[in-house]
Amino acid sequence: MARGASGRGSPQRSAPVKACIAVCWCIADLCRWIPVLFIGAIVGWSYYAYVVELCFHAVQDALVRCVFLLCFHVLFVLFVWSYAATIFTNAGLPSKKYQMPSELLTELGKCKSEAEEKLLMRKYAQRLPRAPACRQENGDLRTCKPCAILKPDRCHHCSICRQCVLKMDHHCPWVNNCVGYANYKFFVLFLFYASTYCLYVGLTDLNFFLQYWKLGGSEEVGMSHRLQVIFLALVAFMFVLGVAGLLGYHIYLLLRNKSTIESFRAPVFATGSDGRAFNLGWRNNFIQVFGPSKLLWLLPVFSSVGDGHSFPCSQVEPEHGALLGGFISGSLDSTHETDDEDYRNNVQLQNGHLNQLAAASAFQSQIV
Repeated sequence: MARGASGRGSPQRSAPVKACIAVCWCIADLCRWIPVLFIGAIVGWSYYAYVVELCFHAVQDALVRCVFLLCFHVLFVLFVWSYAATIFTNAGLPSKKYQMPSELLTELGKCKSEAEEKLLMRKYAQRLPRAPACRQENGDLRTCKPCAILKPDRCHHCSICRQCVLKMDHHCPWVNNCVGYANYKFFVLFLFYASTYCLYVGLTDLNFFLQYWKLGGSEEVGMSHRLQVIFLALVAFMFVLGVAGLLGYHIYLLLRNKSTIESFRAPVFATGSDGRAFNLGWRNNFIQVFGPSKLLWLLPVFSSVGDGHSFPCSQVEPEHGALLGGFISGSLDSTHETDDEDYRNNVQLQNGHLNQLAAASAFQSQIV
């Protein structure tokens, strides 16, 4: 761990090799915008097909046309707004306080055993504003070699973005961004409004789709106009099937306070792994992401609770700093005593988060 973090033993690349790698990364970064441009093209065409081809050419009743256009533009604005927020909002970077200083990296490089490395890292962790509770499988504190940081709870390194992300859920190619603490609400809203948008377009276009489909090769209606109205419904229903399924999955994760990563690999603590550690009940889980104010729930505006570096646990035993239902150690040696002290500090922080969530829940219940 320490030797990798300090850079010892890593091969030195020549300047031409570094330049070639930089060019390759630049090309890869540009190529990653292709899925976003594809979605943008589909959305842009759907706007034209719905407004021009459907509403102004197919819909004859002026009142129906106005209602269609009004509802469509409300959904369109919320859909594009949440999509843009997901793309351009940084998912969340760890605070600089978690950056391992060069002095620490030098000391780690001088360590002769893993026990010395662990002791040095634990001493460093005690000076942090929040001692991380999540650990590696072997019980060590989680570190990131490329970023040279001590990972906060639920933080993971994204090899595509080449940075650590707070409460990382996954890297989404359709938004060319990581989905994490700072933009998870926007991502869920994007899925919700994308599903609603496609469903609305498909349902309001369905009657005209059936009419034009029955016409077959008739020349009563222009071929271009007929095909655009038909494909508008087909594309809308096709997308709603895929997006709604993904929305349902993330609602399931949201109400259980899990990330996509945690659904496949349960977080590990000093006392063992626990897949339900952060589950505070569906109401508090929802408020933790969407915030206490109902007025902001449906808007892609940041309102999440906390700072993304530490999270309250559902069941904590202060005497041992152990998650109930997890693995509780029987005896404590000097190493476990250090873990226990870290956990007591973390329990106090968790209680503070729980009080914050309780206050948020009480405030939310008072809002009409």
